[in-house]
Amino acid sequence: MPYNRRMSKKVVGDLISLFASSLAIWGQIATAQAATPVPVPPSIEFDRFENSTFYFKALDQTQAPSPYKSDLKEARFIGSLRASANDTNPVPMFFFLAQEPGAELAVHAIRPPTATGMRQVAAFVQPGKIVDPKTKLTVMDSRAFVGHCLARIHGDVYTVFQKERVDRRSRLQSSVFIAQPGPEHLDEKLIESRLPNINETLRLVKIKVCREVEGRNRQMLRRPMDVRVHREPTPEDDDDQPEEGKTADAPQTQGAVEIGG
Repeated sequence: MPYNRRMSKKVVGDLISLFASSLAIWGQIATAQAATPVPVPPSIEFDRFENSTFYFKALDQTQAPSPYKSDLKEARFIGSLRASANDTNPVPMFFFLAQEPGAELAVHAIRPPTATGMRQVAAFVQPGKIVDPKTKLTVMDSRAFVGHCLARIHGDVYTVFQKERVDRRSRLQSSVFIAQPGPEHLDEKLIESRLPNINETLRLVKIKVCREVEGRNRQMLRRPMDVRVHREPTPEDDDDQPEEGKTADAPQTQGAVEIGG
């Protein structure tokens, strides 16, 4: 019996320690969530697209941004990313499927200028499967989403689940490309390990807080495919120009490729 009492005390002590550790962990989680910027409710939304010009309208007393004249055609609205609470520009970034003269259909992101923020424009490869016409191998395949599409991120994000064949001998390599509105441009990140699960994103699509971008299967172009994220230059970009005789670092790329699920 004395032995059993000693064991009982040990079990109680272990339970108390476990309970205290659990409280500490939950406290850290709550603190992290409280510090995470929450998206700002949009005060401006997309109105219409006419004659290559984008028009926006205000939902409250906010002044609507000036129309944005582009060289795009047949722009179709996809969705938008709300600004985070720590962003000085509260205007959302709007996403469209559109086409430049002489170019393929692509995903274009536009954030109209306001008194607190400059205009931001970026372009991404349209998702879908891209096949080498000679080898019949899939070289790229991707699925893209706009909105609150990643459970691990408390905010709106442009998300691309992608795989890419680096060369003919290699297998398709998985990665996830994400982009969020920043004060001056899209903040981009390429995740290559501990990837988010696409099934979690599809569940967010079902509850209508996330939208999937229309994909398109096609053959690889004869000319090299440019998978870089294109955005308008900023004053900081001019300062980053390499000195004569030196080469700049390769830009962040958003390539595509085969997703299950």
